[in-house]
Amino acid sequence: MSRRKLNSQLFLNPHLHLSMMSLYMRLKRFLARPEFTENRLKALLLRIWWELCMRITKRVPTTQINEALVYLLPGCFPLYATGYSEQDVAVLILTELKSGMVFVDIGAHIGEYSIRASQVVGEQGRVYAFEPNSDCYDVLIRNVNINGFRNIVPERAALSDSCGVAQFEHRKYPDGSGLERKSKDPRIDGTNPILFTDSVRTTTLDHYVRSAGLTRVDLLKIDVEGAELKVVRGANGVLGTFFPALIFEFDTKLMGTYDFDPKEILSLLRMHDYRVCVPLFAGRQLYLDDFRFLGERDIHTNLVAFREIGAAFRTFRLER
Repeated sequence: MSRRKLNSQLFLNPHLHLSMMSLYMRLKRFLARPEFTENRLKALLLRIWWELCMRITKRVPTTQINEALVYLLPGCFPLYATGYSEQDVAVLILTELKSGMVFVDIGAHIGEYSIRASQVVGEQGRVYAFEPNSDCYDVLIRNVNINGFRNIVPERAALSDSCGVAQFEHRKYPDGSGLERKSKDPRIDGTNPILFTDSVRTTTLDHYVRSAGLTRVDLLKIDVEGAELKVVRGANGVLGTFFPALIFEFDTKLMGTYDFDPKEILSLLRMHDYRVCVPLFAGRQLYLDDFRFLGERDIHTNLVAFREIGAAFRTFRLER
């Protein structure tokens, strides 16, 4: 097919254009993943095996996290291939949590980080796993029950800035699902379309902590597809009382679909005397003491926030 003919078909058929765009974005994300850049042949063979297993057996392969059996969803290939969805998040959890601590997993997905935290905090600690997506929550419950984790408390609810009910968008790839957005972005909807919406229970972290009678909160992980500001707004009491460390997704493109200014979440944390930084390799950190890095370009990274400067990073090391 000539290039001119292909361009003509793409122009006349918007559905074909969206399909091609989706395929391009998926391929681009795959090629940029650490599991592909580090060992391309291994990653490619694992991907072929992953796809064959799902097509032939109609089931997603399982994996293990420190001998714990973990059921997966179709979007969990990075965890299957490398043992991590995001290495920096896993390393922070493993190094900063200690026996008896309390970890709150906000946007728990299938429970990858809840499982890691459960193994660290032990019987005296607790893990509270919030996941509003029904498909993810079902797998989360399965992973908790099959491994007998008694210190994980799963909650099918969305942490937000108010208590009540909200509309939740279920997308083709569950890890991109989230609370209903105020505006649309073709870069998101074209590659991960909405399948349906339903109602989910919402609560604030402050309300939940009071209701559960918690006396400590040590670490928060927040990954809620652009609605992180809602979670922080609803956690003012927790941040001002327990001073937990935070690791949270910072995606300016996703925040824009909620009409959020990315500077607001950083300003709110600064009001609570937190310093925010980007974790770098070899134990170094890039502190964000101003917002000059927020330009017109989209930013997608994980940020870390601590109240006690220096104390929390004494053991934080990323090894490649």
